[in-house]
Amino acid sequence: MKLDPIYALTLISVAFNVYQGIKKNNKQDASLLTTLMVKLETIGTVMNEIKNELGHTKEDLQENRERIIKVEEKSTSAHKRLDCIEKKLGKVIKND
Repeated sequence: MKLDPIYALTLISVAFNVYQGIKKNNKQDASLLTTLMVKLETIGTVMNEIKNELGHTKEDLQENRERIIKVEEKSTSAHKRLDCIEKKLGKVIKND
């Protein structure tokens, strides 16, 4: 069987186009991979920022808890003083 030059040229052309397609896909894959890596790094940075903000929020929450405890203690003390004052006023009013 004799190989016709036209068939040979067609085979070479097809092989070249397949090679170029693979090469182009590799470039596209590399580009997509780079884009994906950049986006993942951005997500990682945002996650770290959220983690830091959460730490500050926990500190603020602890400060608020401590302040609420102090306010409750002062409120209890004030109620006790008011109760004593009411008792003294009640005795004074009964004596008059």
